Amino acid sequence: MIELSIVVIKSGNLETMARCLERLQPQVQEKPYEILVPVDTYFGNYQSLSKQFPSVRFLPLAQTPTRSTPGSFLHRHDLFEFRVACGLSAAAGEVVGLLQDTFLPDPDWCEQTLTAHRQLPHAVIGGAVEQAGQGTLGWSVYFLEFSRYMSPMTEGPVEFIADVNVSYKRRAIEQLKPLFPPRYNEAVAHWSLKAKGEVLWQHPLMVVRQDRGRLTWRQLIGERLSWGSVFGAARAHKISPAMRAVYIVASPLIPFLRVARVGSKVFGGGRNIGPFLFSLPTLFVMAVFWSAGEAAGCLTGKPAPHGDTA
Repeated sequence: MIELSIVVIKSGNLETMARCLERLQPQVQEKPYEILVPVDTYFGNYQSLSKQFPSVRFLPLAQTPTRSTPGSFLHRHDLFEFRVACGLSAAAGEVVGLLQDTFLPDPDWCEQTLTAHRQLPHAVIGGAVEQAGQGTLGWSVYFLEFSRYMSPMTEGPVEFIADVNVSYKRRAIEQLKPLFPPRYNEAVAHWSLKAKGEVLWQHPLMVVRQDRGRLTWRQLIGERLSWGSVFGAARAHKISPAMRAVYIVASPLIPFLRVARVGSKVFGGGRNIGPFLFSLPTLFVMAVFWSAGEAAGCLTGKPAPHGDTA
């Protein structure tokens, strides 16, 4: 019996994937664990990775998403969701962990994940996300998307868990399978599980560290617009028309609220104050573009095709 499946999704490049697998490999040796990496025509040549990590199960995917232009930021997001859905569907473990290659798991990540699931009844358990990369752009995107998962964090039930550091009991995977393929959407999946009575639980001892390497303004702006629209579209289908209108009208306030929430977390925890202050202007700009994408998705009910020439 496989106790733990770890699905690793490529969101960076072959180098970041190798770096992530190097972190995981010592944790799975001679244990009833498996590592799965979905690969498709946009993944790149993974043969060298297959030779370097012979115990990793690479999953060739015959199909790829078609709702967006190949090379666009939206297409990259669709690829991510498609890979996750296929990876989770193929995982055989009693516990299934989901990671991204640009987020490095701590040396005890597997042990902490399994311990949490053995001790806790909850079907969805997520952990902390720290920043390992450098530079203003890296800190800005970290604060915008992952500051709520920054240590110190309290153990307990939460409204959101990041899909860069989350794990599921087998019963959650079985409940999610009707939702995919073609894709896994973090918000839709977790809202669905909560509607079935499951609890999203955060466990501070499960830690990953983001390091996306060199980033550019164009890349991050395109991501914020597209990924914000994906979230906005998912929310539009969940809430009433009246609440949808409220979100759209209030969208100009969202950047201020998001930055204020980040500041509260940083100063409340007494960590990363310097990087926060230094990256504050960039963080606000990123929050503006995310909010614009979210408003567009909420208005139209579908992701906006931003960055089709990415």
